[in-house]
Amino acid sequence: MPFFAPGLINMNEWLRRPPSHALAVSLLMLAFGTLVGAMLVSFQDIFYAAARREIIKRPEIHGFSGSEVIDQGRIAEVADQANAALRLLHTHSIGVGILVFVATLIIVNFPISHRLKLTFCALSRWVRSIR
Repeated sequence: MPFFAPGLINMNEWLRRPPSHALAVSLLMLAFGTLVGAMLVSFQDIFYAAARREIIKRPEIHGFSGSEVIDQGRIAEVADQANAALRLLHTHSIGVGILVFVATLIIVNFPISHRLKLTFCALSRWVRSIR
């Protein structure tokens, strides 16, 4: 016995594909996040050394005393912050790519007019771009 009355929901219908621009944005964000993650893993020591070198070269910007021995703990903390920023870029770009794909997939499969679906898909992309 079916759970739904005949004609309300067609359970044999496939999911509709999101618009091409939404798929392209989603795939580009996923690819960018993957690329940043691969670079982060491959060059993590090089990035850390470069950040450390720049911090030691300009101690007045970070409010240090100028002596590496005294400021060693804080130098490591600031260098780790640079590494954390790259990790956030990696994580958020993958997350936004997935979010764009899932949001547009849900919007396209709502039982609403085609014009309204396109408007929602464009708005979902526009709202993410202004954040």
